[in-house]
Amino acid sequence: MKEPIRILHLSDLHYRSQYDVNGSDYMRMLSRMQDPLAKACAVIRHVDADAIILTGDITDNGTANDYCHVKTVLSEAAGGPVILPVLGNHDRKECFYKGWLGKDGGSQYHWIADLKGYSFIGIDNAVFGKEDGHLTESELQWLEKMLKKIPNAIVCMHHPLNGRAGIPPLPERNELLRVLLR
Repeated sequence: MKEPIRILHLSDLHYRSQYDVNGSDYMRMLSRMQDPLAKACAVIRHVDADAIILTGDITDNGTANDYCHVKTVLSEAAGGPVILPVLGNHDRKECFYKGWLGKDGGSQYHWIADLKGYSFIGIDNAVFGKEDGHLTESELQWLEKMLKKIPNAIVCMHHPLNGRAGIPPLPERNELLRVLLR
């Protein structure tokens, strides 16, 4: 029997160090939000989690410094649990690589993590500015290969398989479901 694991799932922080209060309706709406990091940190401090899974829209068109700031603030609040991020359609890959990972890059960010006997796969189906995301055939093949090696993995991603008002579903949802159900 596996030891229990406590996962805190956070998504859609949409953090920016500065919001354009004179910009679009969307930007003005974001500028009126209370500090998303303060809210996230309050939850992190309240929950005794073994891991924090952060499923996308970490920033909103953020800079490398924004990603570095988010990682620092969340890590300090967590005080130990690992933070596993996947990217969303408001995340800029090149800024994430530089600010969160401390290296140059910009390609898809997929990962595998093992925690307390549980396996997690982070799949990056985000395309900056494209609300419904995208998975290529090679990414689906990669995921299928990983799931053959790790059959009980928990798959983490940003975009939903089923959409709802204002949020379209992942276009390759049927192909992804076939991979997940094999």
